[in-house]
Amino acid sequence: WLETIFDSWLTMALASGAIRMPNGSPLPMAKREKFAAHAWQFRGWQSNDPLKDVQAFREELDLHVNSRTRYTAERGREFDDVAREIALEAQTVPTPAPAATLTPDPGAADQ
Repeated sequence: WLETIFDSWLTMALASGAIRMPNGSPLPMAKREKFAAHAWQFRGWQSNDPLKDVQAFREELDLHVNSRTRYTAERGREFDDVAREIALEAQTVPTPAPAATLTPDPGAADQ
């Protein structure tokens, strides 16, 4: 039933000029088929055991039976949004320097 509603809404929105491009001009009805391409993404739900979920997802990735895109969509997020957030964090949060380690002085053992 969502498809029927979306189809009617898109037709009416394009016909009335309700959807506009960033420059303010209405989207053309002639490109309706292009604009009709869509995917429904429903709200994601928290798990009772997120650690097991992540471990299972890593296994699914290793077996090539799941993707990061689907995993994030199942949690109600867009993969591109998550990737942008991670990239922004990598630029903003400095990488910590490696921990200092003590190296014994080889000459100290002779004394």
